[in-house]
Amino acid sequence: LATYGLLVMRKSPRIGLQKLCRGMRVEQRALTEDDVGFMIAPRVNAASRMGDARDALLLFTTTDENEADRFAKKLEKANRTRKAEAGAITRAVRSRLRERGEVRTVIALGDPQWRPALLGLVANTIAEEYERPVFLWGREGNLRLKGSARSGGATHLFELMRATEKTFVEFGGHAAACGFTVQDTEVFFLEDRLVEAYARMSMGSELLDELAMRADAVITPEEATDAFLAKVDQLAPFGIQNPKPVFLLREVIVREISYFGKGEEHLKLKINSIDGNGRIIDAIAFFAKGSLARIAKALTAGNCVNMLVHLERDTFSRGNPVRLRLLDMRLV
Repeated sequence: LATYGLLVMRKSPRIGLQKLCRGMRVEQRALTEDDVGFMIAPRVNAASRMGDARDALLLFTTTDENEADRFAKKLEKANRTRKAEAGAITRAVRSRLRERGEVRTVIALGDPQWRPALLGLVANTIAEEYERPVFLWGREGNLRLKGSARSGGATHLFELMRATEKTFVEFGGHAAACGFTVQDTEVFFLEDRLVEAYARMSMGSELLDELAMRADAVITPEEATDAFLAKVDQLAPFGIQNPKPVFLLREVIVREISYFGKGEEHLKLKINSIDGNGRIIDAIAFFAKGSLARIAKALTAGNCVNMLVHLERDTFSRGNPVRLRLLDMRLV
C-alpha cells in the first residue's frame, strides 16, 4: 500500500501537493518515504498541533490554485511556529535540568503553559540527550494535565507505566513512546514513582541496552556495497510498521574524524575493518547527540568501535556510492 501510495503521490495532479512540494523545494516526481516522513508529514501535523487540522485537509482537496497556495503557506508558517515553540520548551527543560544538578534515572517535568501536542517532540530530544525515559506534561486548555513520554533507549516504556498505572488517569502507547493523562494532585509524585518502578525493573533485569539487541543483522564494511543496498531497497518503503534495517558493524577501526555543517554539528568518520585491508567507508551522523556525541568527543584515529547504522546512498561521492548513517556506537 505504501509503495503504490508513493507512486500515486509522484504523479498526483493535486495542486495542493504540488504547491507544498515547491515550497519545500522537493521534486514531486522523485518523492521518497523520507520526503514524506521528514518534510511533508511535519507540515501536515503542524496544522493540528498548532491550529486546525482542516487546513491540511483543504490543502489536499482544493482545486483552486490560489487557495492551495494560501493553505500551503499556512502549513509552512504553522511548521515554523511549531519548531520555535518546541525549541523554547526544549530550552526550558534543559535549563531546569541544569538547575537540578543531579539527573535521576527517569525525568518527569511539566508546566501548565506547555502545549501537550508538542511534548512528544521535546521528550524525544531530551530522552536522546540524557539516554533515559522522559515524561513531559502540560495543560490542554482548562482540562486535565496531558503529556508524552519517550524511552531514551531500550527501556520498555509501556511496561514502566504499567508498573505505576495508579498514578495515571489513562495512558497508552508502546515500548518507545507513550501518551498519558494525570490528575493535578498526582503529578507531583509522578517522577518519584517512575524512578522507583525503574529501579525495580532494573533489578529484575528487564532493561536491555546492548547494541546487538537493537540490530537486525551484522555486516562488515566490505559488505556495505551498492549491490547489497539495492537488495535492502527492495524492502522499501520504510516507516513505522516497516522500519529501515539496522546493521551492526563489529570492531571496525576509525581512520579519520571530522565535523561539517555551519556550526560543525555533524559528525563524519572514515572506517574500515580491524585488519586494515578492507576498503574505507564513510559513516555520518547529523546533529550527533546523547551517547553518540560523547563518544565522538573521546574518539581518536585508530580507535576500535562497534556501531549501529543504516545504509544509504551517497549522492555526492565520486567514489563509493554507499555510506553509513551512524545511529550509535561504543568503544571496544
